[in-house]
Amino acid sequence: MTHANVKRVYELVMGTRVGDDIDGLLQVIQSGLVPECAMKVTRAGDGADLSLHDDLAPCGCYYEKNVPQGATSCPACTVGNDAPCNGGKCRFGYCEAR
Repeated sequence: MTHANVKRVYELVMGTRVGDDIDGLLQVIQSGLVPECAMKVTRAGDGADLSLHDDLAPCGCYYEKNVPQGATSCPACTVGNDAPCNGGKCRFGYCEAR
């Protein structure tokens, strides 16, 4: 990606960047889509069997909390403070396994 604005939009939607003016990951979730970071399974191609998906930077807790009537059992945390996460990582305000 060579254009800075294209890169910014991509990173906002993929959840690798948070902007002061927009939460792209939240917009994806509220649009009824499941971001890759919240997926637990994947397919190698159309019609292929399901296989486990283990994202390097999971956002399942954030996803669960932000779907309509959402709730999560994940502990809340402050981004940048992994202490309450018992060896996990604080991502998007919730403790993820890693």
